[in-house]
Amino acid sequence: MKRKLTALIITALICLACVPLFSGCKAKTNYTLATDENGEKYYILSVSGFTNNIKGEFEIPEYYGEGDDRAPVKEVAQEGLSSTGISKLVIPATVEKLGNAAFAYNYNLREVVFKEGCKLSELPRGAFGYCRSIKNITLPNSVKTVGALAFLECEVLSEVTLPESLEVIGDGAFQGCKKIENITLPETLKKIGDLAFYNCEALKQISIPDSVADVEREEVGEDGKPVRVTDYGLGYAAFHSCTSLEKAEVGKGITVLRSGVFGYCTALKEIYLPENLKKVEGAYYKNGNLECGHAFHSDEALTDIYFAGSEEKWEAVEKVMTPIKEQGTVYDNSALNRAQKHFGK
Repeated sequence: MKRKLTALIITALICLACVPLFSGCKAKTNYTLATDENGEKYYILSVSGFTNNIKGEFEIPEYYGEGDDRAPVKEVAQEGLSSTGISKLVIPATVEKLGNAAFAYNYNLREVVFKEGCKLSELPRGAFGYCRSIKNITLPNSVKTVGALAFLECEVLSEVTLPESLEVIGDGAFQGCKKIENITLPETLKKIGDLAFYNCEALKQISIPDSVADVEREEVGEDGKPVRVTDYGLGYAAFHSCTSLEKAEVGKGITVLRSGVFGYCTALKEIYLPENLKKVEGAYYKNGNLECGHAFHSDEALTDIYFAGSEEKWEAVEKVMTPIKEQGTVYDNSALNRAQKHFGK
């Protein structure tokens, strides 16, 4: 009898101990009240608990609260609506700010709708990272920046409509988006970051507008003296491993083709280069480690280079041709020598 009673007590204690655990498994939608610099109230959205239980369509409300605390939902917190089971997301015009990775790891998310009047100016770092079911997305006209890793490894994303307002595509923004075949870059675009389209293996052609430009500026060096630095419009390895890329056009604003920018574009046949090109880089090392190879390494299919300047100007372009060998792989820009040159076009 005593043994039976003891067993019952232990079982009851275990059940009581599990109550917080099971209650913690419930998904909860949180609206945190905040005030802006003008003293106006607004809400920040986040979810907690077992967020994968949030499924189906999720529409962020425009307003939340009652009475004096009724206010617009203006922000989604960092990872605020990540790792859920939602399949459709509707973002209202009231939302003006997203935290990093706001919608990341939503593996079932297939559709994203930005309501008319959207005021978002930036998709931050990792905003839709690893949303592996999104097939197409149209970004609102308010967006000026697609941040680093914003669509990282969105493996089935095939159609992307970028707004005419867009100015920056951040580092690795579309890295690993293996189904994108074509993407139109707007004439407002100023910068394409490092690894921006790395491993977009279905991309067939790209035209980089003249607005994407290398910009020289002056800053104060460590010794207190002014130094000239360059903000590169086209980052290193920006189109590296785009293995279906056959044609690329580089706009007038680019003076330096950075390391690995078209590296391992094994199907690249023709490229159009601007007259004011000054340099084609070799391999890039960081802290003694190889980050990426030469600008055109392993581009065995390259047959035609269309250079907008004269033959003399082409010869004046600094080209790093010295090969390097790393772990059995040779990196070089020998594709430039093999291709036929066409001048003044």
